[in-house]
Amino acid sequence: MFDVTTNSPSPICYGDSATLIANGGSTFNWSPLTGLSSGVGSTVKASPATTTNYRVIANNGSCNDTAYVTVAVNNCNVTLNLKAYLQGLYSTGNMPSTLS
Repeated sequence: MFDVTTNSPSPICYGDSATLIANGGSTFNWSPLTGLSSGVGSTVKASPATTTNYRVIANNGSCNDTAYVTVAVNNCNVTLNLKAYLQGLYSTGNMPSTLS
């Protein structure tokens, strides 16, 4: 018997990625594939749009073991400098006649 283990990545902001690492086997299959750079391998990149629970099945040649890892996705706020934004619109002649 063997045990597959995974890392515990820190939460990411939408659009960023986390590295998922599995240890304890010789082959690794990840699912779901949503947001993954690859479905196979001990190390994959995850860029999900929402918080996602991933499963990895490891095989050591004769047995399988399963582990789970969650990639939490935060909706990080982007601070917008309104004054600079409006000045940029004005300087390019793209200033709207009304703001909504």
